[in-house]
Amino acid sequence: MDYEYILLEKKDGIATITLNRPEKLNSFDPQMYEELRLAATEVSNDDDIRVAILTGNGRAFSAGADFKRRFQAEIDQKQAGRSNITHKLPNYPMGLTDLTAVRQPLIAAINGFAIGVGFNYTLQCDIRIASEKARIRLPFTQLGQTPEAFSTYYLPRLIGLGKAFELWFTSRWIEAEEALSIGLVNKVVPADQLMDSAYEMAAAIAQNAPTALKLTKRLGYLGLGTDINAARHFENFAQDYAYGRDDFKEAVAAFAEKRDPVFTGQ
Repeated sequence: MDYEYILLEKKDGIATITLNRPEKLNSFDPQMYEELRLAATEVSNDDDIRVAILTGNGRAFSAGADFKRRFQAEIDQKQAGRSNITHKLPNYPMGLTDLTAVRQPLIAAINGFAIGVGFNYTLQCDIRIASEKARIRLPFTQLGQTPEAFSTYYLPRLIGLGKAFELWFTSRWIEAEEALSIGLVNKVVPADQLMDSAYEMAAAIAQNAPTALKLTKRLGYLGLGTDINAARHFENFAQDYAYGRDDFKEAVAAFAEKRDPVFTGQ
């Protein structure tokens, strides 16, 4: 499928999804939301893809929502001199893509500014690697708005509720090193090494059994919203399923024969 605002590359079992609206700092308008949803769905449904990377083109990962496009109706009414603005906003939050639904492990490579919903999409990735030039901001309360894109679910679980409140309430900038220190990202690397680092991690992940990777990802997210007994039930079910797969048999054979396994996803 052809995309206007998304670049999608597939190579050696790794898919790279690049937000490609650099002249607007990769800010999201309705078309870009939809293209990301479609690209993520395409990757998720491709059994040849074992790992995916999400990044941005240019000096920003994403500056968030395209504020002018999103609120164009209000702007037009104000310019027309209308004082009573009752325009109902599009239902963006419910229409956003939950990237955790991508079956494969998903790495966010944060190359620059990651603001608002632009950063919130990285919370839906499984691993976050940041360039030393990355800067993060969650300016919702400063804009008279509230957090979106499932961030009220993911952010407190990642860094704790108190720190999440601090970032939401202050709307302040978070530099890359602070993001690392509070657990907002997994690692920080020099800007010119960001994609190499992301691909290196993706390649290490891709060496493992595809079905086991997908099951492990799903177990992780199920575990966030369940109790210990249900988690054990899900784990037992997943292990029983994995035992019957060819990849498990290949792993056992490779161990016995002292060689690297060759996984097929079967």
